[in-house]
Amino acid sequence: MSEQRERQVVVVVGSSPTTRHMAPVGDPGVQLWSLNDCWQFLSPDHPKDRTLWWEMHEREWFTGPTRPENHLEWLRTCGIPIFMLDRHEDIPTSIAYPEDQIVADLGCRRYFTSSFSYILAYAAVTLCRGDELHVYGIDLTLETEYFQQRACAEYWFGRIEGKGVKVVTPKACPLLRGPHYGRPDPDEAKRLVQTRTLEERLRLLTAEKAMLGAKFNQNQGRIDEAQYLRALLADR
Repeated sequence: MSEQRERQVVVVVGSSPTTRHMAPVGDPGVQLWSLNDCWQFLSPDHPKDRTLWWEMHEREWFTGPTRPENHLEWLRTCGIPIFMLDRHEDIPTSIAYPEDQIVADLGCRRYFTSSFSYILAYAAVTLCRGDELHVYGIDLTLETEYFQQRACAEYWFGRIEGKGVKVVTPKACPLLRGPHYGRPDPDEAKRLVQTRTLEERLRLLTAEKAMLGAKFNQNQGRIDEAQYLRALLADR
């Protein structure tokens, strides 16, 4: 009789502060997958043999000003397998991401619009029925490139769930959520009122902040003028 495979629980952690603090990164029984410079806030005590990393950018980017000054040094010394676009000789644990092999194994489309999509594609090819994939610190809701990346991420979520893998996201995460078409949520109207109330409050507070900022600058100008005139009088 073949030996039964251990059930895998993978926890993916991104940088969004909305839910990243909820990730069970101290649990030695889970696989921790993360990316980019998230090492700045993740627990250093998680077992290295249960950790994978992704840095899917060109060298000019991951050594540039958008990354912490010591990011390259961390990549070189972390001792964690790091998937990258290509292997880098000065990053000993770097691994060229097996994109062609994943596409061939899954028979899927070549659809990668973010680092997160590369992570999900790897999950789609390595996880099996009964495994679990938990996602924290990734929202993809901003009206920027993240909004364009969400569709790709949810495509890969579908591939993963199609294999019988359980996908878990916290309630605060907007991924894999939306109105149930044709079957209105009885609480939807209440939430809509609350949302509009908060949006109006934010609008008023933002306007008040701008007004106070202008008032501050005006008063600062008057203070500077008074100090200048006082200095002139003192010289006479």
